[in-house]
Amino acid sequence: MNEYILMHRNDQVAKVNIGESGIEIDKIIKPNLMPFGVVETEKKSLNDQLTDWNGNRCIPFGRPNYKQLAEQYNIKRASDWIAKSYMCSLTDCYWFKPKYSLRKWKDVNFRDNGFSSNLYKHLFYGKNNEPINDFNSPDITTDGAEPKMWVEQEDDFYLLKHYSESTPRTVCNEYMVSKLFAQMGIDCVNYDIIWANEKLCCISKCFIESNDEEFVAARDLMNEYGCSMKNIGQLMSEFGFEKEFNEMVIGDYLSGNSDRHSGNFGVIIDSKTQKIKRFAPLFDHGEAYIYENMDRLTYIVGETTFGKAIENVDEKYLNIVNNIDKNDVANILDSVPYIDLDTKDEIYNEFLRRIDHVHDLIIEKEIDYDREF
Repeated sequence: MNEYILMHRNDQVAKVNIGESGIEIDKIIKPNLMPFGVVETEKKSLNDQLTDWNGNRCIPFGRPNYKQLAEQYNIKRASDWIAKSYMCSLTDCYWFKPKYSLRKWKDVNFRDNGFSSNLYKHLFYGKNNEPINDFNSPDITTDGAEPKMWVEQEDDFYLLKHYSESTPRTVCNEYMVSKLFAQMGIDCVNYDIIWANEKLCCISKCFIESNDEEFVAARDLMNEYGCSMKNIGQLMSEFGFEKEFNEMVIGDYLSGNSDRHSGNFGVIIDSKTQKIKRFAPLFDHGEAYIYENMDRLTYIVGETTFGKAIENVDEKYLNIVNNIDKNDVANILDSVPYIDLDTKDEIYNEFLRRIDHVHDLIIEKEIDYDREF
């Protein structure tokens, strides 16, 4: 067993041991600073929950180029990275300190120190013939199935992502949907398109801009409060985010985003008080395709269909579609590269059809409302 301390900034949260089964808690020092979602349940122990939490903020084993890297450095589970790095992240303030280390938060966090690791060459480009010079990289604590890497520019951090299937459509979706959401007034991470070493990529600035804030994914909130995905909308309403949640549902319906799972939306908290501050800007729209029979497609949020999800939105939030200017939509689509004109026409017409459908719902709900009186 290797002994470590789970840290939050400079606070000792728990003494832990890292073994073959993952993370084992020896002693909890500050229960109030345990990560969101690490709570004991009938099905899972605290050890399992903490191991899962760390695994969810780590490179998934299914990421392209990861298998060879894991074999080369004997990584069998996410917790094995703890022996090689501090497991610092750009989106939270947790890290693992060896038991007798004198390191402090100012010595290890990326915002104060940057990073010089060449790990990205293995994970992003698949160049596994070069020894890794430093394992302290935010790439270790970045989940997601597609190749991605962090870069630092003028004291800001940007995430580059490309798609293993080498199709420009998924990269362009990120760009297109972020511009459409911005036009609608939905808070969203802004994506642009660039070429990086002959790879078509989307690039976005980290939406956590200082060590004073942290991102908490919906899956961790669900664990913390014993909530299912079916009732996540009610939980968000209790936090005061009814408007933002419903706008997310509408935006996903209009854009055809079928991949709004519990890891790619959530809230931002104050890292010092652990109090929830606001709904996080929306991100990850690579799977936003145009579907026929969209209403029947499964929408993970709410464990329902897109049709039912959009029908359940309150009329006052459906009115967000009134902010959409059709000419602006056309201009956004015109600005998207690498997609042919026929596909752009298809996207445009389907987008407008869905807007009309939402308008019909508004009228139907107004009629039903009038009938009640």
